Amino acid sequence: VNIDSIGEAEYIQKLADDTDKTLNVGIRCNYDVKDGVLSRFGFDVDSEEFKKVLDIVTYTKNIHFVNFQCHFAKRQVEYWPERAKKMIALIDKIGVVPERVDLGGGLYGNMADSLKDQFNVNIPEYKDYANAVAHLFAERFKKTQDVPELLIEPGSALVGDCMRFVVSVKTVKSVRGKT
Repeated sequence: VNIDSIGEAEYIQKLADDTDKTLNVGIRCNYDVKDGVLSRFGFDVDSEEFKKVLDIVTYTKNIHFVNFQCHFAKRQVEYWPERAKKMIALIDKIGVVPERVDLGGGLYGNMADSLKDQFNVNIPEYKDYANAVAHLFAERFKKTQDVPELLIEPGSALVGDCMRFVVSVKTVKSVRGKT
């Protein structure tokens, strides 16, 4: 579970206090990735709430802190290095290296060329996302034993091309020169 609010953190803390089981949790982080969009997900990593949830997952018996996670809206690969750099900066700032770092979703998926042509951006492949961030983690953690596993969440990118819409077009219109 990636904790996304103080209410969730407090609920999980209560669950941990009431069980002898270990609860594996992560913290969903939010920071500026310079994409012009304010994500609605996660804790502002500079906030008191973030510090509080970090204390909860670090010091509560029966809670095992597993990962930092983030989720941002823009799918363009050019915003991914900033995700990685800010996550590395967070790890360096607080001195906690989780088992995993999850850079979230927001990837383009496989699509036909006819669909790609409708976008005004280059549609990257999965390896392009990896190439944009993996070297940053490799460089940062090359001289340490404490190396987090790097994850992404392709989610809708994996299932986006398995559906078919059966419709008929009733009207095609042009508005201010755009069809």
